[in-house]
Amino acid sequence: VNAMYLSSTQLRCTAPSVDSAKLIEVSITENAGTDSALVVGTKPFEYVGEHRIDFIRPSSVDSRASATITILGSDFTDKITLSCRFGADALTKSPAFWVSQSQLTCQTPQDAKPGPTSLILLRDDSHDDDSILSNSVEFEFKKSKTLLYLTPSRGPTLGGSVAEVGLTGVTAEAAIICRFGLQESDGEYLSSTSVTCRIPPHKVGSVPVQVS
Repeated sequence: VNAMYLSSTQLRCTAPSVDSAKLIEVSITENAGTDSALVVGTKPFEYVGEHRIDFIRPSSVDSRASATITILGSDFTDKITLSCRFGADALTKSPAFWVSQSQLTCQTPQDAKPGPTSLILLRDDSHDDDSILSNSVEFEFKKSKTLLYLTPSRGPTLGGSVAEVGLTGVTAEAAIICRFGLQESDGEYLSSTSVTCRIPPHKVGSVPVQVS
């Protein structure tokens, strides 16, 4: 491909498409296509996968507190440093941690603006749109309700039992999501100050409970 001259120390090249992720060598040639052609440098360059996001768990978090979310998808690589960007604001960017080719984790920002937003993956060294490496998926920062009580406050590791949660600002029209650590379950409206939550299975230990 032809290179565009930017300065005495910088050129710009448009990478051609390839059929799969791979590591290649990129060389710069002076006077290409002539008898005096000269290769002046070679560097490795890696084509990475699509970084396809299928879904996020949980898909919504408390806007006031930072939380760990799990991103599930395909073609995630540990060869480059990734970050998660929530919405279009560079200040809502956080590092993405590689778990496997199908899983990443990210930490959500604290005191985010409540409401629906989006999540995308970027190269960590930039926040502009040229650095986007994935599709965009829906995410939401919710203004959590204040919990007043939880009864019972313990349950079997197999899950399945029902807990009553007292809290403020409950409306019958809104969908109720209960969260036990990273596990979500549907809640049911009881009154303007209480809901019920079905407890999901979990290993022995304490977990934070949220309702949104």
